[in-house]
Amino acid sequence: MKKDFDFDDIGKRTPYTTPDGFFEDVQRKVMERTGVKQQRKSHMKLIISTVVAIAAVLAGILFVPSLGQIVFFEHIGCRQK
Repeated sequence: MKKDFDFDDIGKRTPYTTPDGFFEDVQRKVMERTGVKQQRKSHMKLIISTVVAIAAVLAGILFVPSLGQIVFFEHIGCRQK
């Protein structure tokens, strides 16, 4: 038995093979299992945050000016009916 083993004798060849399209198939399966769910979650987060932001802006527009008028009328001594 030969005691000195030289990797240069093997070269860049590997004894292992994969079927044609193996890595593409694995990538497709992984995306089917994980990618779609992550897209849905991030899409829902975007929609929810947009709705909350719009609601905050509308609340600010609707309620803040009325508070300003109340403070103004109390300052000048008038009561608003």
